Amino acid sequence: MAEPYYVVLGSIALVALVAIFWFSYRSMNSRRLPASLQGVRIEVMPPVRMEDRVVDADWEIPLVARNVTRRPRALPLLGASAQIKTERALYNALVETELDWAGLELNPEDTAIGSVRLTLPGGQAPRRITLRQLQPRQYVLKARFQPASA
Repeated sequence: MAEPYYVVLGSIALVALVAIFWFSYRSMNSRRLPASLQGVRIEVMPPVRMEDRVVDADWEIPLVARNVTRRPRALPLLGASAQIKTERALYNALVETELDWAGLELNPEDTAIGSVRLTLPGGQAPRRITLRQLQPRQYVLKARFQPASA
């Protein structure tokens, strides 16, 4: 009679271990912005509405990368696209930088600027952004924006 009790406890323990492993793996490869990656601090500024039309609006989300160490550091290579979440849907956006970040090194206290540009339907604003770091290690970088007060 005691065997089903141990089977139930064993299966609950197995599910708990799998859940702990999955959450720890996800947290190791995911960072909240602003984040410091290999001595370079990546910050996301609040979204700015560049052009507002009746049907849609163009948005820009500035990115700032700053070397916070005392030595020159290579900029982390970000993916060419980002995912933007609004209240209603998920959109892909283009990541643009003023210089090519591949192989670029920042001197101490130096800054590099980039931006994420996208067009959203009228009445929608960016709520969350997801960026991907490609090199030297693959991370998922996430940030939330406060809703604009009307």
